[in-house]
Amino acid sequence: MVVEVDVIPVVSQDIWQGIILQAVVLVIRQAVEMVVATIVENRGTLLENALPILDTSTDYKYIIVAGQLI
Repeated sequence: MVVEVDVIPVVSQDIWQGIILQAVVLVIRQAVEMVVATIVENRGTLLENALPILDTSTDYKYIIVAGQLI
C-alpha cells in the first residue's frame, strides 16, 4: 500500500520579512554604488566647483566619499 502525501512548504512571516529586507538592502546598496561611481567619475568637475565654496580660508577642505578623495 502506497500513500502519497503532498508537502506544501509553509514559510513563516519572519522568513518573508528577512527576504524582503535583504532585497531592499541590495537595492539601496546598488543605488549608493551608482551614486558614488558617478561622483568619482565627475570628481574633477566637482572638485573645481566645490573648492571655492568650501574655501573659507587659505586651507582647502576636501571631500572623501567611499575612500576616494574628490
